[in-house]
Order: sequence, then structure tokens, then C-alpha cells
Amino acid sequence: MPLTTVDKLEIMELTARYNFAIDNRLAEEWADVFTDDGALWSDGNLRAAGRADLEEYMRVSARSGQ
Repeated sequence: MPLTTVDKLEIMELTARYNFAIDNRLAEEWADVFTDDGALWSDGNLRAAGRADLEEYMRVSARSGQ
């Protein structure tokens, strides 16, 4: 089934929220774009899993300037 216009707009909004949170190092807002049991994988490695871990990952990354 093809995506509807509403689906596409929701994906664009989610992407914008993700990027804004990353750019501004907003840990809580960034974690909000994931499901409660969401996970971040990078280069084949699990970096963070679950909301609290995602927020902490962002906070540590922000402090280290990554």
C-alpha cells in the first residue's frame, strides 16, 4: 500500500523534530522521537536502548561534543 500524503507529512515532521533535537542537543526531545522501547544502532553496534538510555546517550554525546 502506498504512503498517503498524511503519512508523508508525519514522516517529514518526525525527521524535522529529530534533526532539531540533534542540532540543539535536546536529550528529552530527541528521545521523544523514538518509541519507549526504541534503540539506536550505529555501525552495527547498539548504542542505546530504551528511553532513559537514549536520553543519557544524547547527554553524554552533547558533553563530549560528538
